[in-house]
Amino acid sequence: RFGAPCTVLSIAFLPDGTTLTGVQGGAIYQWEEAGEQCLDRYDSIHQGPVHDIWTTDEYTITGGKDGKVRFFTTSMEEVFTIDMAKVAEAMTDSQGKPLAFYDARSPCIKAICMEGARLLVGTKNCEIHEFDMSTEDSWK
Repeated sequence: RFGAPCTVLSIAFLPDGTTLTGVQGGAIYQWEEAGEQCLDRYDSIHQGPVHDIWTTDEYTITGGKDGKVRFFTTSMEEVFTIDMAKVAEAMTDSQGKPLAFYDARSPCIKAICMEGARLLVGTKNCEIHEFDMSTEDSWK
């Protein structure tokens, strides 16, 4: 057990059989296969709640209230981050008008899903963003 009890908002299973839980304070906890013993705590994964965790054979992907989608190795070493506020700013129509409207806050990430090279990100504002992760140009 690490610290005081806290609200668990997200959960995912790693290929090694351990479990990850994301909590309201922005940390992720890693639990042994049986789920009774906490193996590690990763602080400040997000600035605020960790709303979703998705795992692949290659990555652990997290989404939080801070509007960031963060990619880690399965051993929780940071790989890269997608800042959805920057993505939203870059979305314009043919006349250069913004397609997404935010009031100076990052869009709160509520759901993430990755299949192959396709990443879907759902926000609190009822938007779904799709990224082709096969090329860096689609998300940077």
